[in-house]
Amino acid sequence: MKTILNLLAILSLTALIYLGYANRLGEVRFEIPIMGISSTMPLLTIIILIAILGIIFGISYSIGLYRSQKIKADAYYRELEKASINNITGDDKIKVLENKIQVLEKALQDALNK
Repeated sequence: MKTILNLLAILSLTALIYLGYANRLGEVRFEIPIMGISSTMPLLTIIILIAILGIIFGISYSIGLYRSQKIKADAYYRELEKASINNITGDDKIKVLENKIQVLEKALQDALNK
């Protein structure tokens, strides 16, 4: 799966470079008739800006997914740790009670022997 995604990324980058090279001399004219504004911009600049915005979006989306997964994993690990501590505490309580029973039995035997 990772290999397929890497190949798609390389193919997309190659297509972007070819598209930019093929249209390096082209220009796009922007007009806003209401304001009386008109401007021209090289098509290569527009392609590069769209690519940069796409990369920024992809990175921010990936960071958001990573953070949400990390929060879920941390909560899961905390629950596992609590369950583990509760099991250890329960085992320790049983051992303490067994020791108390043994001490009381010994004290009873000593009292009966006197």
